Amino acid sequence: MKRKKHTGKRLTAMFVSCALCLACAACQAEDSASSAQPIVIGAGLRAYLTLPEMVEGFSIMAYGKIMEKGDVGLPDPELDPATNSRLYGKPVTFQVIDAIKGCEDGETITYWELGGEAPDGNLYVHPELCTGEVGGLFLLILNGPDYYYIPSASTPLPANEDGTLSLPDGFLDLGDGTEAFSTDESITMEAYIELLQEQVLELTPEDAPSDVLAEAEESG
Repeated sequence: MKRKKHTGKRLTAMFVSCALCLACAACQAEDSASSAQPIVIGAGLRAYLTLPEMVEGFSIMAYGKIMEKGDVGLPDPELDPATNSRLYGKPVTFQVIDAIKGCEDGETITYWELGGEAPDGNLYVHPELCTGEVGGLFLLILNGPDYYYIPSASTPLPANEDGTLSLPDGFLDLGDGTEAFSTDESITMEAYIELLQEQVLELTPEDAPSDVLAEAEESG
């Protein structure tokens, strides 16, 4: 399905945007409610990105399954815990089912989930940060290696029970005063993945998955 062409200024996704989510299905604060150990609450600012800005700014987009989560630590052993405690978290293994940008179907991705009980004895929580359960299916949007592959705001994002999505602000904003779908239209995960793939083909075709590129070339 061909959509209106638009252009956008490439920008680098900021750490504050990946550390927060606008709508959370499972928040880490809930896990810490009964804990008596020291709790450190993460904080940050919301960053509104349009759909083109999101496609251009983040490195990896995929739909897939969370396979496992590792132990809490820092994403780089050379980081000083005293000055980088906000980065305490865990590695998450993610199996790609539908590649969208910067990956291929069937690939295994490891990203960094912020929060958890750290070796320093503190429990680091990010009340507005979405996390996903092992075995669940999610839409995932990641920063690149400079930001330790930390997820974007609002992802990992699951579908609702009926297969539709509850999308945060900006996820349908084409950046030209219009939206990709009408506000009263139910959007399925499949339809949104297709939309993102089209945006990647238009804005960053060099990052499109090989099968999506092949299909686009066949269709002319």
